[in-house]
Amino acid sequence: MVRQAAVIAREDIPGDKRLVAYIVSTIAEESRTAIVPELRRLIQAKLPEYMIPSAFVVLDELPLTPNGKLDRRSLPAPNPERPILEQEFVPPRTSLETKLAQLWSQVLHIHPIGLRDNFFDLGGNSLLAIRLLFQVIHAFGVDFPLRTLLEAPTVANMAEAIDKFSNSEEAAGIESMTVEELLSEAVLDPTIKLNFTSVGSYAEPNAIFLTGATGFLGAFLLDELLRQTQGKIYCLVRGCKTTAEGKQKITNNLDRYLLEYENFNSRIIPVIGDLSQSLLGLHEQQFEQLGGEIDIIYHAATFLNLAYPYTAMRAANVGGTQEILKLASQIKLKSVHFISSPAIFKSTGYFNKPSIREEDPLEDCEVVYGGYAQSKWVAEKLFKTAHSLGIPVSIYRPGTISGHSKTGASNAEQTLGRLLKSFVEQGIAPDLNIEFDLTPVDYVSQAIVDLSRQKESLGKSFHLVNPQCLQIGELVDLIRSIGYPIEQIDYPQWESKMRDVILSSPENVLSPILPFLTKKIPGTQLISCPYNHL
Repeated sequence: MVRQAAVIAREDIPGDKRLVAYIVSTIAEESRTAIVPELRRLIQAKLPEYMIPSAFVVLDELPLTPNGKLDRRSLPAPNPERPILEQEFVPPRTSLETKLAQLWSQVLHIHPIGLRDNFFDLGGNSLLAIRLLFQVIHAFGVDFPLRTLLEAPTVANMAEAIDKFSNSEEAAGIESMTVEELLSEAVLDPTIKLNFTSVGSYAEPNAIFLTGATGFLGAFLLDELLRQTQGKIYCLVRGCKTTAEGKQKITNNLDRYLLEYENFNSRIIPVIGDLSQSLLGLHEQQFEQLGGEIDIIYHAATFLNLAYPYTAMRAANVGGTQEILKLASQIKLKSVHFISSPAIFKSTGYFNKPSIREEDPLEDCEVVYGGYAQSKWVAEKLFKTAHSLGIPVSIYRPGTISGHSKTGASNAEQTLGRLLKSFVEQGIAPDLNIEFDLTPVDYVSQAIVDLSRQKESLGKSFHLVNPQCLQIGELVDLIRSIGYPIEQIDYPQWESKMRDVILSSPENVLSPILPFLTKKIPGTQLISCPYNHL
């Protein structure tokens, strides 16, 4: 189907960088454009969203320089015309649908847009969805839920939703699930049964399985495990074709956070897979081989997008939990150490509690808000159910993880990092009486590894939080002290200004998280920390 391919990041419009795939096909010229939908489906099944091109361009040949390298400057811009799709083009019928189609065209750089065209088949992704969300809110003045676009991504469905929320006194708000709804999701796969002939060592493991090694906390967990243990560490990595590529991705992440690994390099074993797929995306033989070798599992990987609904999180955060438990229960019984989140307490059952204890029942939540928190709640419930069946499990709930206590290496892509960067860039911050619990990442990773090697930890949950919180005003004062002038303004004014900034500058650092920050939770203030009273 494809003889050659190249993917590059283009910025044909200032501030709007996108991945574009250029392909040379082996099929007849008259049928070439028809392969694009099939290619997109194949890629969506194999790669994470951020690696999927927004546009595909079919060429006779890839342009080359005299040295035989890809001539990037000669690659044409994507055609703005509507691509060939499986569904026929249906034009908008009403003024509302016409306006929505125009907004889609502005965001996707495609024209025309059909009434039943799928946003993601046209090259949409999560960042573009958030950009479109703000355009819709600005144009129609409705609190439009991102969930509607993700679950039914057509102009027709958006128009119906806008009519619904325009004619209702009830705001869209942040998505909620009752404890009954959550429990209906937390059903352990019946194939997960104890089927082992030996028990892995948690104190002195010869082989460790780690998910999330290419993330922030995962990098420091890998570093801590390399230093405290002697065995091999198998690291699940997605989006790579070869183990060499996977190894490079892991070590690049260690370099990013200033972590030394040269003396331990041979112990880092990449495993190319995907948390959201059956058997973690591995072949059955490979899955069984790992099941017989691994002694202990650290499950730190997660799909985190605070603006996304539960349905978008389910495959990785809940389905991945089921697959991890399958691995834990086969051939050699392994203890599992799950990195959860205090976000599970973002619930009506806990808002008025003076304190939340580690052993408090999950069922006390009543209602949980936000897709990420809901997926973590369901995952925790699955792990607790598995523990009752005999699989050793420990759960860790770190609060807001800050940079390394000595090197300062940190993840600026986290919510707090994005907020602080926006304060500096825009010179304004919201005046709110809220607190942030900051715990250095090296404290968290060391605590997890130390606790995981103690028998007394099995079956328990741990709140890894800093008892000394910082008010948002204190954080602003710290930024001011190093020379950045920042004005604190009322939250509604700050929110309005930031929406305007994102509309004019879609690549703004707050674009991925502002929809979450502006959602309303009954009885709470915005961007409140749900675990200051742990």
